[in-house]
Amino acid sequence: MKKRSLVHILVTVLFVITFGAFFSTDVQADESLFKPTTERVGVWWWDTSNLNLAHSESYLDYAKNNGITEIYLNQTRLSEVNPSNTFGSNGTTNVVIPTQNFIQAANAKGIDVYLLLSNNGTWLNNPNRFHLLMKGYLAYQNIAKDAQFAGVHLNVEPNQLRDSTGERYWDKGYDVQARMMQQLIDFAVDATNVYGDYTTFDWSTGMWWDRDRYPVTYRGKKTLLYRAMIEEANTTVVMSFRTTANAIAEASKNHLAYARNVGKPIILSGTVFLSGEEPDKAPNAQFVGFGRDYMHTELAKVPEYALKWADDANGGASNKHLDVHIAFHEMMTWRHWERRER
Repeated sequence: MKKRSLVHILVTVLFVITFGAFFSTDVQADESLFKPTTERVGVWWWDTSNLNLAHSESYLDYAKNNGITEIYLNQTRLSEVNPSNTFGSNGTTNVVIPTQNFIQAANAKGIDVYLLLSNNGTWLNNPNRFHLLMKGYLAYQNIAKDAQFAGVHLNVEPNQLRDSTGERYWDKGYDVQARMMQQLIDFAVDATNVYGDYTTFDWSTGMWWDRDRYPVTYRGKKTLLYRAMIEEANTTVVMSFRTTANAIAEASKNHLAYARNVGKPIILSGTVFLSGEEPDKAPNAQFVGFGRDYMHTELAKVPEYALKWADDANGGASNKHLDVHIAFHEMMTWRHWERRER
């Protein structure tokens, strides 16, 4: 019995030594760290399956060490709010307390946390789920006085919506696209009108939303979709998924120029990995095939190129300040880069 126990102990120790480094999320001394060149550096945080600090604390350390100042947290369990605007014992234990602890820990590291609400376009026709999430958000904010979200980050992509056969509505022609883009800005306006006294709304936008073929009516005036979104949002976060600083800024040049003209902050972003794509696919859109050092270097250069391309879209230099920042998409693939490359 003693012999067998000793063998078990040796096997356990060997397992920890062998696999501990793989599962560890601690920042290694020789690990590449991002050196920010902007005041704000954001990161999408999609995986909220475990917000327990025993799990998430080291990720927050990684965020802090890389200069992250804001997290877009996909905490959709706020929908578990009761009709009485409370969470009950289960909701308090499983939703409120872990979220509070996470935000407090992030705030202690100088990081703001925004509630990330994402949708594929269903909310444009039926916003009930959105309103339920906002009800939970407001109930949480009322409870968690010392650990509140800094605001709401909305990411609604109508081009992802599919019909019952699996076909994208977006592929049904321009008339459908134009209708959906008008619905999108109407949804954004409605969100502000209903909840604007209680929170701010940042918006993710596609870099390709700046096309002239997406005119909309916005608060009684005719304009283009991307301009309306910039005006409506507190901050616009462009999903400018390219793999050089120059390409990221060039793809977002109209967004940059208009945000500067109306005095709004704008964030450009790069992604480690595009969902559904392998590392050797879409090489001009995802950084995974280039390495983490390369991504850090290119994102650090984005502000320099952003000024260049904002001037280009404007037809010349401007004396207005360009309030541009950057963001990483997304936390888990960024932190566990080597696993994604495999």
